[in-house]
Amino acid sequence: MRRSTVVTFASLVALLLLAGTTPPAGAGGTLRIAMTAADVPTTTGMPNNGYEGMRFLGFPVFEGLILFDLTRSDVLAPLRPGLAERWEQDKGDPTRWIFHLRRGVKFHDGSDFNADAVIWNLERYYNNQSKQFETQGSAITRARNPLVKSYRKLDASTIEIQTPRPVSYFEWLLPYVLFSSPAQFEKTGSWEAFARAPAGTGPFRITDFKPRVSVEFARNDAYWDRKKIAKLDKVILYPMPEATTRLAALRSGQVDWIEVPPPDAVPSLKGAGFEVVTGVYPHVWPWVFNLAKPDAPFRDVKVRQAANYCVDREGLVKLLNGLAYPSVGFFTKANPAFGTPKNAYRFDVERAKALLKEAGYGPDRPVRAKVMISTSGSGQMLPLPMNEFLQQSMKSCGFDIAFEVVEWGAMLVGFRSAPT
Repeated sequence: MRRSTVVTFASLVALLLLAGTTPPAGAGGTLRIAMTAADVPTTTGMPNNGYEGMRFLGFPVFEGLILFDLTRSDVLAPLRPGLAERWEQDKGDPTRWIFHLRRGVKFHDGSDFNADAVIWNLERYYNNQSKQFETQGSAITRARNPLVKSYRKLDASTIEIQTPRPVSYFEWLLPYVLFSSPAQFEKTGSWEAFARAPAGTGPFRITDFKPRVSVEFARNDAYWDRKKIAKLDKVILYPMPEATTRLAALRSGQVDWIEVPPPDAVPSLKGAGFEVVTGVYPHVWPWVFNLAKPDAPFRDVKVRQAANYCVDREGLVKLLNGLAYPSVGFFTKANPAFGTPKNAYRFDVERAKALLKEAGYGPDRPVRAKVMISTSGSGQMLPLPMNEFLQQSMKSCGFDIAFEVVEWGAMLVGFRSAPT
């Protein structure tokens, strides 16, 4: 039996991008991957579909001035030089960052990567009036890196970026600012046309793109980092939002690798000889409440506290067949940023009811709210069952939660415009 792989979020980018050094004799082949997304990520250079779009399509095809070093999976990824071979923060003016660009790099269309290309792309993201401005790409980029105040070319291989204030972690935001070929955009005439024939600088280049069907990458044999030429000949991505569909595709041999199988299928996959790779990573899927509405119940801190007491974290872990761990915040206890909170939230229905009573709610007046959720996307595990489980837990405390179920892309649009 051919050994196939089921992976979780933590392993994906490493396996795609660190497919290794110069390919030995006999290396190659095609890797077929089923994503959780409902559609192929956009191919203009700043993909949509959340972080799934970045790790499946963004990082393999397009690159930033700085990259994550993914040579190890047992430690947090440090930074490494990308399209900038080195950089420094000005000691005299810490809002000023200088980037010395890598020379000799070519985009997939054969055009040069240089300071002009960097400034052109920054204009694309941060200048609404530029002719190359890309609405969606700009929204995604500014959300991930909102700290670009200005930029300018110093010479053909040096650029300067200024931040609105001193930001020590600015360099950690730059792997999310990806670069596309200005020459290819000029040739195609629009971002819509560019998406059908995109050009980045990454270890893979896009060779075929069919919306909602698939996207194909071929190895970039002219990749600038000769030590990291991909071993694979080709990668094909298929959007498969339903976990059972991904599972069936894996079992039937339609794909070689799926992300996020149904948790209850993991034992049978292992028993059938499939390789299952799991990884613990500090990531949560939060509900984000709109506190701008004057009558929003979650404006009251007691309501927010009550909601935290209504989350049956251990129950959610059991729902996921143990493939998760309970969390009480954005950071794990091992992270220095976790701090020393005075209160440890737990599933406590009576405490939640008492807080809601203090806030003016009760059996005859539940807290009503509508939450926009998606059924898949960005590597979510079982979003609909998980949300429904949480809905029932909160109902036991005095919350009446309704869902608006949409595709992942629509949810991102809703989130950026006005959270439900």
